[in-house]
Amino acid sequence: MIGSSDRRTDAYLDFSSEPNISKLNTAYRLLAVDPKEAIRQLSFLADIGSIARMIYIGHFYSSSPINKDVDQAEKWFRRAADAGSPAAYYSLGRLYLASKRFNDAKNAFEFAAARDFTPAIHFLGRMYIGGRGVEPNPELAQKLLGPV
Repeated sequence: MIGSSDRRTDAYLDFSSEPNISKLNTAYRLLAVDPKEAIRQLSFLADIGSIARMIYIGHFYSSSPINKDVDQAEKWFRRAADAGSPAAYYSLGRLYLASKRFNDAKNAFEFAAARDFTPAIHFLGRMYIGGRGVEPNPELAQKLLGPV
């Protein structure tokens, strides 16, 4: 069972290019019972080119109640983003938004939105509606979100 802590991102990941889907499933199931071993296995898969694993590790570090480590989350999301993943840019944007790094969030969402990554378009529009870290711009928000 493949899945991350952020189902919105899962829907946009391309699992067909994963280097070893069975090891991926095993490592993912381990997250609930042995996080250290799961991260070790996921790190190995990331090292052999699994962008989805990089994002999963980032989600683990950004949302774990026990092992939360924002710096590690950013490192893993950045690694996947540097490989060109719009989903990773979206995840970075969410991390930056939660950390009140609004300009970084806007830039990350803009990168992903320019590649038609729907969740990033949504969050960018929400930033412009409420003026969260940006000048409020209802016209741009409406263009991004549709009628509000």
